[in-house]
Amino acid sequence: TFGNVNVLVNNAAVMPGGRLHETSPEDFDRCVTVNLRGAYLMSRAVIPGMLQARTGSIIHMASVTALLGLPGIAAYSMTKGALAALARAMSTDYAPLGIRVNAVSPGTIDSPMLHQFVAAQTDPVQIRKAYDDMHPIGRVGTIEEVANVFVFLASDEASFVTGANYTVDGGLSVKGEQPQDKPADSPVS
Repeated sequence: TFGNVNVLVNNAAVMPGGRLHETSPEDFDRCVTVNLRGAYLMSRAVIPGMLQARTGSIIHMASVTALLGLPGIAAYSMTKGALAALARAMSTDYAPLGIRVNAVSPGTIDSPMLHQFVAAQTDPVQIRKAYDDMHPIGRVGTIEEVANVFVFLASDEASFVTGANYTVDGGLSVKGEQPQDKPADSPVS
């Protein structure tokens, strides 16, 4: 209907909780299938049209969890790190052909995932405060703050940007957060 796709955002994800030995093979496989295979399949579907047009932008939703090694989300963190690596690898393959590939790694975002997690805790107010406090900027991010980075990467204003991983985390990864700073079974993006 609309012709070739010129921007793809791979943002589907699931986040099974638990340390690796506590993650069932079924949850592990689902995490890999949704978080990685989904990005592969979507990218594979749009790249031929982008190659024909000699233009395009593919953006993978990675996560700051890939950089920090936060406890209780090993499978999720692994897949998000793989998406950042995939962006780098794809950028070297496709940049000469007009396709830019990047990743965005958010910290904790004020999203439905966070709201559901916080609401299920015995002390939701304390848990939410802990999330705000663990970010040097003093709060969790907004969906719009992350979306703005995606809009930039999709635009011609980012025409010289490929293979990058933009960290949008309120300083969390710079702080060098320690695992004890984060509530267990976290929905950090």
